Amino acid sequence: MLEDRKGQAAIEYLTTYGWAMIAAAIVIGAMYLVFFPNPQHLVPDSCTFTEDFICEEFQVTSDGLVNMSLRNMAGAQVTVEGVECVFEGQSYEEDLSVVISSGGREFVHCDTDFVFGGDLVNVRVNLDYVPDGYLFERRVTGSITGRPR
Repeated sequence: MLEDRKGQAAIEYLTTYGWAMIAAAIVIGAMYLVFFPNPQHLVPDSCTFTEDFICEEFQVTSDGLVNMSLRNMAGAQVTVEGVECVFEGQSYEEDLSVVISSGGREFVHCDTDFVFGGDLVNVRVNLDYVPDGYLFERRVTGSITGRPR
């Protein structure tokens, strides 16, 4: 008779602590949803280029326009001949003829014809330019991560 009581005590022990663990998991899950509702909100907006240009300001609009204010750090005057925006595997090109003096700043844009939602958008940007005194085009790659406005 004493052995039967040990089994019952073990089952009661496991049941009690099992319910306590389930309650703790529910509370932790609820706290996670309250304090971290969407991990995309933790990613900051950014605009970076690999070389020769600094992205000082940028904006991604909900109607698919990507605006950038670029500073020329190439050490010579450059002519920006085109900008290509790549979003979700689709490429959108804009032909330009924008001259930026050494250290100068200029506004360029790319129209993706894509309607962005309210989520975080990551657009790869390829900028084609020719430095003064050179014959051939160079390409610099950048990345814009932002929330459409």
